Amino acid sequence: MLAFFVQNMLIARGWVIGANLFCMDEATVVTKAMAALEEAKNEPLRWLLGTALREQAEAMTRPNSLLTRLSHPRSGPLIALNAWIDEFRQLLTNPTEAPDKAARDLRCDEKKRGDFEGKLGGIVAEIQSAIKLSKQGFSQFTVIIPPEGHPAKTPDFEAMFEGRQARIEIKNLQRPQDDVQAIATRAWSEQREKYPERFAFNTVLRHRSRGTISPEAEARLRDIIAQFPDKREPVCETLDGGVEIRLERLESSGNSAPDAWLHSRILKDAGVGRIAISSSLRTQDLEINLTEMQSLFVKSMLTVAEAQKKFFGRQKQDPSVLNVLAIRWENPGLLYSPDALEWLGNRIEQLYAELELQLKVMIFCEDASLLPWNTIDRFK
Repeated sequence: MLAFFVQNMLIARGWVIGANLFCMDEATVVTKAMAALEEAKNEPLRWLLGTALREQAEAMTRPNSLLTRLSHPRSGPLIALNAWIDEFRQLLTNPTEAPDKAARDLRCDEKKRGDFEGKLGGIVAEIQSAIKLSKQGFSQFTVIIPPEGHPAKTPDFEAMFEGRQARIEIKNLQRPQDDVQAIATRAWSEQREKYPERFAFNTVLRHRSRGTISPEAEARLRDIIAQFPDKREPVCETLDGGVEIRLERLESSGNSAPDAWLHSRILKDAGVGRIAISSSLRTQDLEINLTEMQSLFVKSMLTVAEAQKKFFGRQKQDPSVLNVLAIRWENPGLLYSPDALEWLGNRIEQLYAELELQLKVMIFCEDASLLPWNTIDRFK
């Protein structure tokens, strides 16, 4: 029987829905964000991402989700991000190099706004991977910066493990973009941007589904969201594939809804124009989802294939150097099995070992237990 753990929601879920935080004019968001960035409790964030955020504040016509998050009252994701960065900095032998690498990694085309979320997820993956590996005995992490203008041919970090040098490559597997949460969040954000006055209210989408939904279900869900400002009563419907949804204005959910108080707390400081996504926990959610694991396996293998050039190029292999690939999986659900992730990593390692290629693979989800409570408390 595999042990299941509730996944921490501070970073992953916070930034996914971050696009819907936008409800002030651009100038106000940037002004408030830059002021918040200078606060003492945001010092870790300012150290690592300050340069990148200032560059984007000047260059972009619309603030990214992190600037928007900074412009609002302090919340869990921002507290957690500062705590993660503070722990990460203490592991580095060359901390002055980390902000330069982060600034490079966060540069993106404003026309491809989704790039920022992916790049930010990559930076969070590097931070959490270093901390996770440090708990397993790795130390003396050194940030590796490739030459400007050249494709990265080196791993992200070097470190030491039991007297051996280790080369560490970090990859981030983003959450699926074709499940109810991702589709509804994206559809609401698009409508809110096009019609800010029509969507100037907060809403809750409750659903019973797990994993990918069909194109027909996605199209219908998008239609329901687009037409919802004209509705005063909740909309209940079963989408293609048996996906049950209920969309309602937050103020109309009333005290009878078990999660109404929680949603009110989540959205109370965010202004108007946000959507909260709620899914029920069922007994089948405590079982391993084979389709989900198959998808993770395929994505992991593609990621490993992409990363292997950092370890197995034309250069002669040094058997004294340990090759490490850390993969952070943005789990689309609330629960996950650490045993299943470890099993998958071990199977990939065995595949390479059979060909006499050494590769340690660590697949993990965000784990808040790696953060000491006193560290979190310092940044509240």
